[in-house]
Amino acid sequence: MPDGLDLTTAGALGLAGAAAATVVDSIAPQPGETVLIAGATGGVGSLAVQLAAARGAVVLATAEPGEGTQLVRRFGAHYVIDRTGDIIGQVAASRRVVSRRRCTGPATRSRWPS
Repeated sequence: MPDGLDLTTAGALGLAGAAAATVVDSIAPQPGETVLIAGATGGVGSLAVQLAAARGAVVLATAEPGEGTQLVRRFGAHYVIDRTGDIIGQVAASRRVVSRRRCTGPATRSRWPS
């Protein structure tokens, strides 16, 4: 455990990591497939962005403008969806950029219509 990290915080990191890994493993994104991660600046979301990007998925991540946007980009998000704006419109606009389209939500999996 790193110096300066208290036991409570260290324990929470393990829970967030396990939750993120479970979600990403359950949807099993393939390289080039698109995944939408809501809450990407939070504990579970930030780890899910990294795990999905590491699998080669195209990651759309929700965040607030400014620091939140910079944070999720550093985590590996390809596109940032402004959570304070028109989320549906932004996701729809990103469809024009991404070739393989798959949108996922918490514990769900669906395909965008062609």
